Amino acid sequence: MNFSRIAAATARVIKGTTRAFPADPKRRAITLTPTAVARVKELLAEQPGATALKIGVTQRGCNGYTYTLDYSSTKAKFDEEVEQDGVKVWIDMKAQLSLLGSEMDFQKTRLTEEFVFRNPNIKGARTDMKDKKDNPEFKKLVKKASKQTNAVKSAGVEPPEPKTVDGELLTLEYSWATNLHPAQFLWIFELFNDNMMELYKRSDWGYEENSKKQELQATTARYIIVKNSKKKHVGYVHYRFDIENGLPVVYCYELQVIKDYQKKGIGSLLINLLVDLAKKTGMQKVMATVFIFNGNSLAFFHKNGFRLDDTTPPKTQEIDYVILSRWVAPGKEQQPVGSVRNELEDLILQQIRAAKICDENTDKDDGPSESRILKASAAAKTPSTAASDAAVTTVEDTQNAGN
Repeated sequence: MNFSRIAAATARVIKGTTRAFPADPKRRAITLTPTAVARVKELLAEQPGATALKIGVTQRGCNGYTYTLDYSSTKAKFDEEVEQDGVKVWIDMKAQLSLLGSEMDFQKTRLTEEFVFRNPNIKGARTDMKDKKDNPEFKKLVKKASKQTNAVKSAGVEPPEPKTVDGELLTLEYSWATNLHPAQFLWIFELFNDNMMELYKRSDWGYEENSKKQELQATTARYIIVKNSKKKHVGYVHYRFDIENGLPVVYCYELQVIKDYQKKGIGSLLINLLVDLAKKTGMQKVMATVFIFNGNSLAFFHKNGFRLDDTTPPKTQEIDYVILSRWVAPGKEQQPVGSVRNELEDLILQQIRAAKICDENTDKDDGPSESRILKASAAAKTPSTAASDAAVTTVEDTQNAGN
């Protein structure tokens, strides 16, 4: 029997110590607090035929690991079973290592209710579950925007004559992932691989082809595809309308441009189109997640008004990505991050300065050599008279601005 994903609670994984509970002679992968047990009982009672809640994990672009909760009636061969106080939780094999030793709690606030996994060994993970306690007006906005066949056209923000910085006319196409022609999707996936595969392999997440294909083909995925004057595909942005930390947002999952058309303004055209779209559809901000070692991408978003978002995990979690955002809601200003993240911001600016130096020292016909990158990184560590904003003025659209 198949059940739909739970839409009754959010879940997140945080670094923290577990609380003491009576010893259990049976070893458990996770323990449940009394409030978590009570909530699991409620959820299972609402779904006749469900035997347990199943915890899974997927990879959400560069937005870290995404943990999922589903109703389930059949335990898979390698699922870990946790039975406590009359409830069962099954943990998918891929999620077991990252959740081992965690405490599963359930918390309520005035606006949200969510499961929280406290894990003292976490290295930096993120979850994304829908929450029926989210502001209902925000949920309506996201649902309405997501239903539009062409959200850009419906919002009235289509650029009249999109062009590259050197004047070449461009054509924009708009599509849901589910409506992409197989040849279009193949091009989207191959361009992602060309630009991002090595960065993913370098990251803590690694590269999983099937997982990435599923993400790019998700029913909520929306695309703006750019064609040049000869009708050749040259770039795209993959975005979604979503609720993040209780707020309606446009989330930029991927922004990819082929190498011959980088630094021609296509990336800025697309990201500013998302900003206009967010404003017209009532979203609060535009968000993106970027590898912390991807200096060009950090510089690109910084140049386009993005700053460190308050949902970025602290540096103490040894993360290799950051979450950036640009507020668009009327009267909203970019929220300052706490002083605890000053060190993380310094690291970001160091990467941006390194990207700028590489950009200035790169010949038109040659990419930045490894020695240039090393020299740029060393130079970026020294005090500079260039302010953080000035440090990115020469860095234009890169092939991997989405991550």
